[in-house]
Amino acid sequence: MGTPSISGIFSGVGRILVRAGSTPDLAGQTVAASMCNVAWEWDFDTHTLTIDDGNLYPSQIAPPLFNHCVGYTIRRPGGGAQPIPFVDNLDGTYTVPYQFTITNAGVQAAQADTTIRLEISLLHDCSSSMPPGEGTLNRISVTTVEDFWRGIPGRPFPSGSPGQFFLNATPSWEGCGMWPPETK
Repeated sequence: MGTPSISGIFSGVGRILVRAGSTPDLAGQTVAASMCNVAWEWDFDTHTLTIDDGNLYPSQIAPPLFNHCVGYTIRRPGGGAQPIPFVDNLDGTYTVPYQFTITNAGVQAAQADTTIRLEISLLHDCSSSMPPGEGTLNRISVTTVEDFWRGIPGRPFPSGSPGQFFLNATPSWEGCGMWPPETK
C-alpha cells in the first residue's frame, strides 16, 4: 500500500520496462528495458517529476521496433518541457501524464501521450542498527500499479498507425533506494 500526501524532494534512480500486451504468446513479457538506472527527481511539494532521457535495450523476444537499442524521452503531454506535473490521488497512488517518444538513431520512430499510475511508498531507512519499522522515513519506493489492461502493469500505448507503438506496448516504471538530496 502506497503513502498518500508525501512531502519533500526525493532524488534517485528508476527503471523503465516495456511489455507486450496484444498477443497471447507475448502478453505481459518484457520486450525492452533500460539497462542502467535512470536518474529522476520527485518533488512532492510542487507535484513535479524530472526524469532523464535514456536507452531501451531489447529482450530476446523483442519485435522490430525494439530489436536493437533505441533511445527514449519522457516529456509533458504534447511534448512540453520538464518538469512533468503529477497528481497525488490521495490513496497512495500518483498519476503522471506524459509523452513517451522512441528514437532510432536520432529519428523519431514512435510517440504517444499517455498516463501511468504509480504506487509510491515512503519507507524507513535501511540502517542495520535500527529495529524494523523504526528510523527516519527517508526513502521512497515506486512501482507501477496493475492498471487498465489484462493485469499487465501500466496503460498500453496506442498502436496500429504509422509512427505509433505495436503489440499494445505497455510501459511500467519502478525505482527504489531513493533518498532526499543533501542540498537543494
